[in-house]
Amino acid sequence: MDYILFFYVFALGTVIGSFLNVVIYRAYSGRGLKGRSSCGSCSRTLGVVDLVPIFSYVFLKGRCRTCGSKISKQYPLVELATGVLFLISYLHATDMYQLLAYITLSILGVLISTYDMRHTVIPDAWNYAFAIAAFGLHVPALVNGTESAGDILLAGAIMSGALWAIWFLSDGRWIGFGDVKLVFGVGVLLGVFGAFMTLWLACIMGSIVGGAMFAYQHLRGKSTFISMQSELAFGPFILLSAALILFEYISLTNLWNLLYIV
Repeated sequence: MDYILFFYVFALGTVIGSFLNVVIYRAYSGRGLKGRSSCGSCSRTLGVVDLVPIFSYVFLKGRCRTCGSKISKQYPLVELATGVLFLISYLHATDMYQLLAYITLSILGVLISTYDMRHTVIPDAWNYAFAIAAFGLHVPALVNGTESAGDILLAGAIMSGALWAIWFLSDGRWIGFGDVKLVFGVGVLLGVFGAFMTLWLACIMGSIVGGAMFAYQHLRGKSTFISMQSELAFGPFILLSAALILFEYISLTNLWNLLYIV
């Protein structure tokens, strides 16, 4: 096994992750991608030592070199997550086309998850791009005739329609409309059964995390931090579950057996 190559793939992912942090920040602020990055507190233009993925955060102890303000943990975590996803994509891809498709999906997944966690909303353009990239993964199978474009799109429509019904009946209280659009891409990516299992796994993860947050705040005497009206971003759980199933870290058969037992 070429561990040096693995390191380079991971390092490339962290560099892309650093850029994704810029995209996420500027997408919300409405600022374009032109211009150099600067400290959000003192506005000092960042130098090379401030911009090395993961290392800079550790070296600077999570603070700006000039004003000492705290740097969000989002930056190293996004860089680390993107690096890991690049490496996983490389290890699972069987050819260059599949590798590029996996990497594209990983990039969009990081963008969507991080933005949703920070702002509890998913930009439409990213949802649409995810669906297109998911469809793109099937192109080789479409070319050789082993899959049908109609079936692929129908799977997305079925899953998105199911979530739309939940959104409509709950008047948007149980699930956001961005998640409805996101699940279309997941259905395209994994099919009806795979997407259904993805949602079930995401619900389990969301319940565990939400329960842990509630318990933590309750122990701190702030039990009102999470209420029925509070928003917990669901997109990251959907995408994490989809990744675990796509890369076969979780077996659909085992998930189905667990659902059957429950």
